[in-house]
Amino acid sequence: IRKFGYHSCSHWNVGDTLARMSPPERRVVSVHLGSGGSVCALDSGKSVWVGSGLTPEDGVMMGTRPGSFDPSIILLMQEEFGMTPRQVHDAILKESGLLGIGGSQDMRELKEWADKGVEPAVLAIELFIRMATEQIAIALAKLKYRVDAIAFTAGIAEMAPWMRARICETFEPTGFRINPSANDRAVRTTMRISHQDSKGVYVVETDEERKI
Repeated sequence: IRKFGYHSCSHWNVGDTLARMSPPERRVVSVHLGSGGSVCALDSGKSVWVGSGLTPEDGVMMGTRPGSFDPSIILLMQEEFGMTPRQVHDAILKESGLLGIGGSQDMRELKEWADKGVEPAVLAIELFIRMATEQIAIALAKLKYRVDAIAFTAGIAEMAPWMRARICETFEPTGFRINPSANDRAVRTTMRISHQDSKGVYVVETDEERKI
């Protein structure tokens, strides 16, 4: 069984786009966050690590998928709750992640609920941010911390400046500092959102169809 990886066209688009910047950004952490999601470490356009595995379930939390979790939970679901393999599969694939914890797979809806103090929505968002941050940290390590840029792409990452800001807080000590005004303007576009004296942080509009 081999690790397969997902969202290759999206990560390819990020690497290709940032390689055309002036100066070119070649060692890049690509962060694809949408209904599906994965984080990829790119060196001159080549993937050296991706967070997803044989299936998309591994890695970051997603709309209906849990992201990385203890595999012994599968045995518990079968032995303690009497679930069949198919029921376990459907629960992991279709009923987990943001939907399973927060009650919706729509991040805009979850943010609205969280702002009103709805605890499951708050928990879902906090877990989403934590898992994305952990995956980015792994990608930085895979590139031996010699990283030119972090790039956010796909629906949630492109549309939620507040999410990008929360995630990047963790990486300020490593040189990635968001410019708040640029970050707020960057919605469904491709642009740099970091300070000029910072390492690059970008939003890259996803274009998987063109790459396909």
